[in-house]
Amino acid sequence: MATYKGKPAVIDRPVDELYNRFSDMSALEEALKNRGGDQAQMGEVKFDKDSLSIVNPQVGEIRFEITDRVAPNKVAFTAVNSPLPIGMTINLKAITENSTEVSTEIDLELPAVMRAFVGPKLQKVADKFGEMMTQMGK
Repeated sequence: MATYKGKPAVIDRPVDELYNRFSDMSALEEALKNRGGDQAQMGEVKFDKDSLSIVNPQVGEIRFEITDRVAPNKVAFTAVNSPLPIGMTINLKAITENSTEVSTEIDLELPAVMRAFVGPKLQKVADKFGEMMTQMGK
């Protein structure tokens, strides 16, 4: 299992508020729509409370379901129909009463020989995912 961690960011919101926002995928739909270009790159995105599905012509459909909620510090997702086992986690840590550190990580079952080729790209994805979560948290 390879883990790629996005850069932590601080959001000026209480940890409980961010946990509630990130633990309900349907609440993230509007935030993603406001980002415009990112959604166009991802493909068609469908949301409900416990999952999101990304339909991309090159990859097909990948569905991420929330598999773990630990209030108010963690929301974890697992890809249901992905060619490789993949998980994403949003970690939340209260810094003050009104600010929270947000960090993301991607876990992927990846053969060792592929890590050298794919690893740097996955690190960029983890960083981009972290940036996107930071923007959605604002």
